[in-house]
Amino acid sequence: MSTLKELTEIGKELGYKDNELRQFVKENRQAERERRQAEMQPEQKRREAERERRESDLQAERERREFDAKMREMEHAREMELQKHRHYSTTEDSKIQIL
Repeated sequence: MSTLKELTEIGKELGYKDNELRQFVKENRQAERERRQAEMQPEQKRREAERERRESDLQAERERREFDAKMREMEHAREMELQKHRHYSTTEDSKIQIL
């Protein structure tokens, strides 16, 4: 990367003066920014892909936990229903034995 001073010196060596020199420096600085940005793009894409993967993993974990909670809730409701039927059956058996 060339500094402003270096670019100015190079421009002067190439014979640029005043507005031409300013334009030369401006264009070269812009080209340098674009080059650095192009070098950073693969890393930015890699970081973005990693962030999306982590978000996807977190979402999958949330969904798994919600599913597990729903299954426990359903199992509890099923168990309560079985206990209710057992109690009803036991009560009915007692009534029959009394008769």
